[in-house]
Amino acid sequence: MKILIYVLIIISSIAISLSTVYAEINEKYSFQAYPYHGLSFKHLDASEFSNSEIKGSMFYQEAPQKAAVAVIETDPRADIFPDGTDNVTFINCNLDNIILPKNSTLINCSNRRIRSFKDVAGEKSEDDRVLDEDNKPIRKVNDE
Repeated sequence: MKILIYVLIIISSIAISLSTVYAEINEKYSFQAYPYHGLSFKHLDASEFSNSEIKGSMFYQEAPQKAAVAVIETDPRADIFPDGTDNVTFINCNLDNIILPKNSTLINCSNRRIRSFKDVAGEKSEDDRVLDEDNKPIRKVNDE
């Protein structure tokens, strides 16, 4: 009888834990690929995203591109989600260069700071860099 009680307690604990991590799936914003430049959901209500789970979407925003010789040490991230967005769980999403909503949970996601460079002729170079928290290049994106 004690074993049965322990098993029920464990099962209840797991169910409670799962319900706090996973929210209702956000069908509208899951499995989407958004444009690399100028994406913004700021005009929407925070309820569009808050307390939901978004799966498999690409929100990546390319930072302003400058010639490789002119490294600008500014934050490349974009603040795209509505003010007040809270408690979003992202699963298998690309959130590179995105400022995350408050209390976000990331599961198997990417949320790096990346600066893309163009060569002098304006062509995209292979020298895109991952940045540290001070927005200084630390390695090539493809060296990960």
